[in-house]
Amino acid sequence: MLNNTQIAYLKIIIAMFFWGGAYHAAKFVVVDLDPYTSSAVRWGIAAIILVCMLFKQKSFSGFMQPLRFWPLIIAIGFFAICLYNLFFFAAEAILPANLVAIIISFTPCITVIFSRVFFKEPLNLLTIIGVLTAFLGAVFAINLSQSGCGHIWCSNLLHNLNYGELMAFMTAIGSAVYSLLLKKSAKMGMDGLTITALSSTVGAIFLIIIAAFKGNYLALFSLSLHTWWLMLYLAVFASVIGYKWYSDGVKELKVSQAVIFINTIPLASIIVGILFFNTQVGMLFFLSAIMVVIGVIITNYSLTRV
Repeated sequence: MLNNTQIAYLKIIIAMFFWGGAYHAAKFVVVDLDPYTSSAVRWGIAAIILVCMLFKQKSFSGFMQPLRFWPLIIAIGFFAICLYNLFFFAAEAILPANLVAIIISFTPCITVIFSRVFFKEPLNLLTIIGVLTAFLGAVFAINLSQSGCGHIWCSNLLHNLNYGELMAFMTAIGSAVYSLLLKKSAKMGMDGLTITALSSTVGAIFLIIIAAFKGNYLALFSLSLHTWWLMLYLAVFASVIGYKWYSDGVKELKVSQAVIFINTIPLASIIVGILFFNTQVGMLFFLSAIMVVIGVIITNYSLTRV
């Protein structure tokens, strides 16, 4: 039998593969649908499912949270659901799916620093080495994908950054904020399903309002069955199950231990892309993703020794 820590790790790893697949699914969806409507539909479906799950488990009591919980619920809904997904689909509309995944692997670099500042989680030299290793792996992948570079290292990386890469970086910041707010919710005593369901509903409301002004709902009527299946994958597996299991993992582990697994998303994205989407990747790009995973292993090992 697996103990609680092992179950937490298993849930997070599976969630990473669901999220890795989301990059490829979203890439197809944004061909037929704008980022605003894509985000609203994805989380509209997900919120309905999560609310039903919460009602089945807790009836109306699941929605009657103390007033002191609601600022945090609204913050997670706005930053981690609304803004994150707008940035995510905007990046997907411009960049290759694997590159978006690599850039978002900057998340742990942000989160580990924030965890030290806000949660006083200790860091040691090995932790820093692990984070920097993953960081460099992400940088190498970006350089290899740049039309103005094409090599592992280019001194003009920042000069060549485009709007899509900026959106991907903003997605990484949103992901870091999500991890920190989840930890805060755990400290306040909120369970994973409650915080995920309520914050997703709040985020979906924000997204639907924005899409009403900026999106194109009429395009939904012309979507192919294939696109709708991909949208359901994004809503059910990448959103409901992925976010719920990641939330469970964060509650059991340190923030730094859980969030560092986000660095494995590039490798998960590459594997899913090769197996299901016929994606071609170069050896150096793949090795950059492996470097990211090595950084994950080093960081997790160092955190277990703190």
